[in-house]
Amino acid sequence: MGTVVCIALVCAFHAGGGQARPLLDAVGKPCWKIRFAPTEPGRYRYSVTLRNRFRGIDEQVHRGPAEFECKASANRGFLRVSPVNHRYFQFDDGTPFFPVGQNLQNDWPYYFHSRLLAGAGCNAASVWTFCHWTWLEWTFKPDIPWAPQGDFLRSYAGLGKYNQRIAWIADRCLEQWGRDGLRVMLCLGNGVMPGEMHKSGKDRYDFVAVHGFLGN
Repeated sequence: MGTVVCIALVCAFHAGGGQARPLLDAVGKPCWKIRFAPTEPGRYRYSVTLRNRFRGIDEQVHRGPAEFECKASANRGFLRVSPVNHRYFQFDDGTPFFPVGQNLQNDWPYYFHSRLLAGAGCNAASVWTFCHWTWLEWTFKPDIPWAPQGDFLRSYAGLGKYNQRIAWIADRCLEQWGRDGLRVMLCLGNGVMPGEMHKSGKDRYDFVAVHGFLGN
């Protein structure tokens, strides 16, 4: 599960008319999946190109074109800032949206607070990824005692290489937020106190060692 795969997958779409750690973990045979959300009904053509540059291999596979049909539904569309009044939100069909929720940090592996929000009737959450079990990329430190062998934290492989197990957790949470009626503002981040993306260019984990997760 800790293998780093340097593979790029590109899919082109064309409109026809123009508490145990981790609680969430992948099961079954690995596969590639592509998310696509058409904004209008009709027939769509698509093609897929896969380039593999793993362990000295450099090969490319192309499949398609193929087609599918998108039919009209009761979905209200994407949630956006209202073009009429930028203080408010609305869906693509003009339906207003009034968010009720809170900030969530590091809830991805557990889906605990998200479940509480949904159960209380909330409809929104601002989800932060500012910790090393929600970052997509990070350099794992093998001396961290609370990440035993097999933990998804050990699938990190440094800057520029996404932790596929974290990506899987994010996908599952996005699906569950949708099922639970929570509209999510996703706030992506990485280590900045300072970390690998900080201008100093060096890692500092003494903050966690000295202060713990919440500080004093």
